[in-house]
Amino acid sequence: MIVLAACTKQSWYQGAQSAQSAHCLKEPLSEYEDCNKQSKESYEDYKNSRDQLDGKSESN
Repeated sequence: MIVLAACTKQSWYQGAQSAQSAHCLKEPLSEYEDCNKQSKESYEDYKNSRDQLDGKSESN
């Protein structure tokens, strides 16, 4: 069950990441690169950043 939840969170993140990439295409060229960088963060990097904000360590 835990694996299923993790896959679901990762799938959700990847879907949101795809939506962000599509949104970036609508931005002016001057903002496209910065927007696109934000949508390229890997799920692991996102999860680590989120865990740090929640006060969790990588060993948890």
